[in-house]
Amino acid sequence: MSSWRPPQIRERAGGAGSLKLVEADAEAGAGDGRTLSGRFAVFNRWTEINSAIEGHFLERIQSGAFAKTIAENADRVPVLFSHGKDPTIGGQILGSLRSLSEGSEGARYEVSLYDGVPPLLLAGLREGKYGSSFRAQVVKEDFIPRPARSRHNPLGLPESLIQEVKLLDVGPTPLPAYDATTAKVRSLDLEALKPRALEFVGERPSWFLERDNPAWLLERSTLK
Repeated sequence: MSSWRPPQIRERAGGAGSLKLVEADAEAGAGDGRTLSGRFAVFNRWTEINSAIEGHFLERIQSGAFAKTIAENADRVPVLFSHGKDPTIGGQILGSLRSLSEGSEGARYEVSLYDGVPPLLLAGLREGKYGSSFRAQVVKEDFIPRPARSRHNPLGLPESLIQEVKLLDVGPTPLPAYDATTAKVRSLDLEALKPRALEFVGERPSWFLERDNPAWLLERSTLK
């Protein structure tokens, strides 16, 4: 039996098409134009992960997975663009984290963006071009390398149920991997800057499509 399992450090993000990074929220009222908020993780939903780095498996984040790290480390979680890997912005902190919390459907955050955030990034956030992401270290996981085929897993791919993580960073990313999350940038100018969202819900990022071929699938889904 194979000893392979997914890496402990994982990066996940919400799809830009369904994240809805918008400029204003009619229910919440006008904001200051520099408040970024949203849901960066979705609970209790199987997601297919398929990459050369992590492998090919199904993953589900359990409710409460962020509870301990929020209680112990919320004031030390940095807000980064693309996990600090962007060649222009690098590891610069984008803003001050106002809140970090769990709800019934997922984990949320709210951050006050700094004045020095590049105009290009801020404009992209306003127009819904990015998804909300997080990077975390898996602390507790129920991993099944060879599960029985099921309705949610017809290929019998390995399954990872994440029970606890240590959050390393949160923030926007241009490479979404999840859908069904929400985020928004609030502004005082409600007329000039109205809610906008992309419509291609459920699209996979480019790195997923590049490796979604029969030979690679067979290699990853057949564990020895």
